[in-house]
Formats: sequence, C-alpha cells, structure tokens
Amino acid sequence: MRILLFLAIAHLSAIAWAGGYAGCLERVMFFQAYEIDGLLPTGQSIGYWCLKWISQRNICKAGQWRACNGDLEGGRCTFEQFMKQIHPDTPNPQQWPVYEDDPKAKPGAKPKLDVKETALNCLKAHRAANEDIVDIAPYRVMKGGGNGYGAAVKELGRRVDSRWQALTAVAKIENRPAFTVFDNAVDEIIRARRGDTGKRMYDAAMQLELDENVTIKAEDLGPNPDPDETDPAKKEWKEVNWPETTNLAVEHGIEDAENKLRQWVRTYIFNDPSATTHRNMMKKFKEVVTGRNLCR
Repeated sequence: MRILLFLAIAHLSAIAWAGGYAGCLERVMFFQAYEIDGLLPTGQSIGYWCLKWISQRNICKAGQWRACNGDLEGGRCTFEQFMKQIHPDTPNPQQWPVYEDDPKAKPGAKPKLDVKETALNCLKAHRAANEDIVDIAPYRVMKGGGNGYGAAVKELGRRVDSRWQALTAVAKIENRPAFTVFDNAVDEIIRARRGDTGKRMYDAAMQLELDENVTIKAEDLGPNPDPDETDPAKKEWKEVNWPETTNLAVEHGIEDAENKLRQWVRTYIFNDPSATTHRNMMKKFKEVVTGRNLCR
C-alpha cells in the first residue's frame, strides 16, 4: 500500500518551474486574491509591499509595509498597477486582462477575469518584449510575505479562505464569482505545472518498456494552451499514471514490479537536485485546494 501511495503522488516530484504559462497564471492568482482581500474594509494584507526588505534576515525593516497605491476608489490598484508592483519592468500589463461575457451578471458587478486568456496575453507580452517571467517575491505582494514562495502560496490560500468566512451570507452569494476566478487560477496552475513537466518524465519512463517490458499508461491532462508551441508531442499534456502502470505490471507477472517502479521514480528524482523543492511547491498548491474544499 505504501509503495502504491508513493507512486500515486510521483507526479508531484516532476520538475515544475513557475516560468512561462504557469508563472503568468500565478500573477493572475495573486491579483484575484488582492481583489478578494478588498471585499472587506478592514484586515487587508494582500497587495502590500515591503519598503526595505532585509534578505539576510528575511524580514521587512521596521515592519514598513505599504499598500498598493492606485487610481481606483480608496486608492485601490488596477490590474496594471498591481502587476507593476510585482515587477516594475512588467511588459504592457494593461493589455493582458480578458473578461468573461456573463449574461447572468448583475448590473454594476465586476466582470470575471478569464484566467487562461489573461495568462496567455501575459505570456505573449513577455515573449514580444524578450523578457523573462521572473519569480514573484512574496514580500512585494503580501504583508508578512518573505522569500519562501511555497509558504506564501499556502498562506495566500488561507487568507482567501479567511475572507470568505468573514463575509455575510448575502455577500458570499454576491461575491462567489470572485472566488471562482481564484479557484480556477489555482486549478490551472496545477495542471500547467504537471503538464509542463509530466511529458519529460513520461518520455524517460518509456525506457522501462525496453528494459523491463513494463507497459506505461498515460494520464491525459488536456491540451497545452500555448498557441506558439510547434512541437506536436507537446501540444497535448500528459504524464505517467503510476498506479495503473504498476497494477498492469503486477498483472503481467513482472517480478518485484512495485519495488522496481518505485526505485525508478526515486532515481529519476535523485538525478535532479531541484526535484524535492518543486515537489514541495506542488504540495503547497494542493494544500490550497484542500483548504478551500474544507472552507467553501
């Protein structure tokens, strides 16, 4: 049982860089959390940045946190202004947002961000400007944020859930679309991180078919939304379905199948020094999903 559990979560150990499409999705996620945080007039903590970050001590000097100062009512920031706070050289963020056409929306209601299309516009803008999609420093987007991105993601989910719990019953009904956008972003980030890297692990695992006569079963993760991807093998995201692969190997009578597959996964992870870090990052996003399921 423990072996099967290990293999069932093996996809969490795939290398999962936050660059590209996933990095853009994470920007949308943080902005939507900022929007949710602003639903209540007190206790706001997202959209704050540290005036003087002391990296050696991982603290904000004298607790000098400043809220994003924008052009909207109450000094709130627009999407563009929020992205510029994440990184001053962010290319053309005013061109990123795409909003869903919701005929059921009430008059005056905020339009819902289209998570995928907005992230794709972010990706296109960075490519056009030949700019890297840099990592998000938590201390530039949330009060109390430090250098640890994984911990910040988990805390972001907790704060979003806390805002939900603080809303009245009526406010929850009115503002559920805002939480849906945040949830959509988190779900797509998980899919993108798995999709970006699962194919590499799948391709490497195909060697098992030659060496051990193991039939590799794939899990379809859906299409790669990147319109500029020209490699046909990367147009569809997939990864190894380890439980199915293991069960099939046992059924086919492959000697010590479970241990062999577990050892292969361990070796694959060991050969990449960053695998543990990225496994932990994926676990943090999973914890955000677990938290929201318990809360909402």
